[in-house]
Order: sequence, then structure tokens, then C-alpha cells
Amino acid sequence: VQAKVAPRAAGVMGKLESDTDLPPEKWLERIEELRKQGKVEEAKASLAEFRKRFPNYKLPDALREWGSP
Repeated sequence: VQAKVAPRAAGVMGKLESDTDLPPEKWLERIEELRKQGKVEEAKASLAEFRKRFPNYKLPDALREWGSP
């Protein structure tokens, strides 16, 4: 089971790193795209990282409600 989880986690982390290079507005658009595509795990991981890097950035309503812990 771990062999299947590790590559997925590595893939999510690699995609997160590319998202962190985006301006905040584009990064949020990317998160919303992921969410709409059903890539919930990836979208939530990206949103969590976004919130760490930009804790005071106002999220769009859809992401604010969706990403609440």
C-alpha cells in the first residue's frame, strides 16, 4: 500500500512546487481548476500551502468556504 501512496504524494508535492511560482491570483485560479476537475487532494494540499505563504490574503468566497478546516 505504501508503494502506491508514495508516488502519489511525490506527484502532488511536485505540482505544489510549480504552483508556488505563480502570482497569488493565478495560484488561486489553479486551485479552483483542480477542485473543479475533482482533484480534491491536490487542491486541498495546494490551498494549505497557499495559506501558509499568504496567511492574510483574502480568498475568493468559493475557496474560503470550501477550504475551511
